[in-house]
Amino acid sequence: MRFKDIFVLQIIGSLTGHKYSGRLDLKLDKGTASIWFELGEVMGIDYLNLPVEKILPLILWQKQGELKLNAGTLPTRQTIQNYPALLEKNLEHHALNIPELCPILVYMSLERFSAQPIKSFQYSVQAMQLLKEITGHISVAKLNSNLPALVLWHILLFLMGTGVLRLEYETPLMALLRKIQEEMVSKTKKFMGSNVATAYQERLQQKVEQSQQEWATPLAKEISGTAILLAWIADFNTTNEEVGSISLQKRNLESTLQNLSITENQLYRYLIA
Repeated sequence: MRFKDIFVLQIIGSLTGHKYSGRLDLKLDKGTASIWFELGEVMGIDYLNLPVEKILPLILWQKQGELKLNAGTLPTRQTIQNYPALLEKNLEHHALNIPELCPILVYMSLERFSAQPIKSFQYSVQAMQLLKEITGHISVAKLNSNLPALVLWHILLFLMGTGVLRLEYETPLMALLRKIQEEMVSKTKKFMGSNVATAYQERLQQKVEQSQQEWATPLAKEISGTAILLAWIADFNTTNEEVGSISLQKRNLESTLQNLSITENQLYRYLIA
C-alpha cells in the first residue's frame, strides 16, 4: 500500500491514536523497517540491524514509500523504551522547514484524537493553548498562533507523532478534485454532448472504484497521505484520454485549472508535484 506526503512520524502517530496492535512494515529505499505496536504504544523497531537511536532519524522523515499493516503481530520483546522522549529528541536535532520540505501539509486539516499531550514535553503549555484552537477542521495555515514557525511545527509534529493530532487529507483535497471533475463533466457535456458526458462519468467512477481497493479501510486511507488522491488523478487523466476528443479534453482541463482560485491552483500543483 503506497503512501506519499505523509511523514512516517505521522503514520506512527495515527496508529498510536487508534490504539493499534500489530506490526507496521515500511518499504523504504534501503530496506524494510518494522515497527511493533501494542495498544498504540511503540514497543519495538528494526531497520538494517541498527540501534534504535540511529534508526529513528533515518525513517521518521521519510514521506513516501510502501507500507503494510500486520494486525495482531506483536514483538517477542520490547526493544524501545519511551518512544515519545526519543521522538522529541529527534525533533530537537532536526529543526526542519516543513512548509518547504512538504508544502501541502500546510493546507491539510488538523483533527484531534482523544489523547492529551504528554506533560513532560518541553512545549506542553504552548501545546495546550494551541489545542484550544483545534475544535473542528482547521488547516495549519489558518491557525492563529504567534509562535515562531520552527517552534509551531516542533509542537505540531510532536502532537502528531504521539497520537494527539492528525492531519486529514481527503476532505480538503477531494473537495478540490470533485470541483475539477464537475467542471470537466460540464465542459464535456457542452462541447461533446450528454451521452459522452455520461460515459465520462461512468468510466471515471469505474476506474476509481477499482484503484481505491488498495486502501480498503478507513485507517489505510488515513495513513496513505496523498497517495490515494494521486491514484484518483491518474484515473482522471486516463479517462480524459479515453473518453471524447483528447485534444478537446486537454483544452477543457487547461481552462478548468485556469478558473481555479490562486490557492486552489497552488494546492493542485503541490499535489501533483
